[in-house]
Amino acid sequence: MNSKISEFADFHQALNCTDHSLPYKMNSIFNAKNWSSKSLSKKKFKLLRSFDALLSGMLAENEMVYYISFGVKSSFFEQFFLGWVMYYLNRQAFIFTTKRILLIQFKGKYKPWDLIAQIPYQNVKKVKQTLFGNVKFYFASGETSFFIGMPKLDRKNIINITNTVREKTGGVSGSTGASENLCPYCFRVVSGFPKSCEKCGKPFKSSKKAGLLSLLFPGLGDFYLGHTKFAVLEISGAALAWISLFAPTGKTDQPLTVPFIVTSALVLFVIMHGLDFVVTSKIAKKGIYPVKVRT
Repeated sequence: MNSKISEFADFHQALNCTDHSLPYKMNSIFNAKNWSSKSLSKKKFKLLRSFDALLSGMLAENEMVYYISFGVKSSFFEQFFLGWVMYYLNRQAFIFTTKRILLIQFKGKYKPWDLIAQIPYQNVKKVKQTLFGNVKFYFASGETSFFIGMPKLDRKNIINITNTVREKTGGVSGSTGASENLCPYCFRVVSGFPKSCEKCGKPFKSSKKAGLLSLLFPGLGDFYLGHTKFAVLEISGAALAWISLFAPTGKTDQPLTVPFIVTSALVLFVIMHGLDFVVTSKIAKKGIYPVKVRT
């Protein structure tokens, strides 16, 4: 499937497009009724243009995109331990198609990143807007997914679209699943965290290796996963902590004893390295990370 939306020079060309061969329903994706909706639609146009090449390889035959949005997947653990980093790692585009909801991780300037997943409509029991304006998905399996930062203009549309399409496609299936990870190479569903894709054979990064690298030294696991900026901050902070612990602060300081050095090193390792091991392991299991193979 070869789409041409990436060739549009600006938002107005996309808004007035009459090319029905494109896999996008422009009149439902974009809205220019007032200033706020037009401003949001321009952001969506940038996102869609950036995602166009990726979506061209992902969409099945006769699968159409009729709505898009974006937000941040959140959990109590991530909010408590990651803080602002959560917004850097968890930004996702929501691509509502006639068959499923695609969740695609993205970074600055709406560039697609590594993690790709899908939510079959039949897996969704209901979608609600929370008291604080966030969106929560309830799955037939009993699992839930919580998303924050979704544009206000999109929230009701997302709920209505999900509920409407689910009913059109047969209602809740009673599936034990929720969201499903997709192979970042061939876009097939991947169960668990295997070493490679059973369909295309291409390798994935190891969540176990990521955790062990962070246990060895904080930041190495995130560097392995491709979170370079975050990894640099972690490595710098950990190095500073180790240096500060043992560096003398003045001529009158008492010499460091062996028991003090061993105890301090053990405490620092358990707290700092151990915590980063837990956090990195969680991050590594957020989805399937591709190994960048040069061709």
